[in-house]
Amino acid sequence: MLLAGGSVSSTTIDSGGMQVVYGTASGSRGNFGGYDLVGSGGAAIGTTVTSDSEYVPAGGTVSGTTVSSGEEVIFGTASGTVLNNGAAEYVSSGAVVKRHDGQQRQH
Repeated sequence: MLLAGGSVSSTTIDSGGMQVVYGTASGSRGNFGGYDLVGSGGAAIGTTVTSDSEYVPAGGTVSGTTVSSGEEVIFGTASGTVLNNGAAEYVSSGAVVKRHDGQQRQH
């Protein structure tokens, strides 16, 4: 668990593993069954998700996430997400998604 005010970079989350972020995480990699939760006040930058899940509750922020054959569930704010190989992005009511071209959608 990464607490508010803390930071971590280049973490690998493997099958059955979990990363809970309330601080700032950059360059994390989730592989095949790992779980990345970016909590309220937390931020994740440049995460790579492969057959893994990333959850962004209200108040959490992610940017530059690449999802391959996995899923991203957004209740907070996401920008610049790239979906590959059948990846899915679920956006809840009240979430904010910013596209690569800078346009923003409020749900």
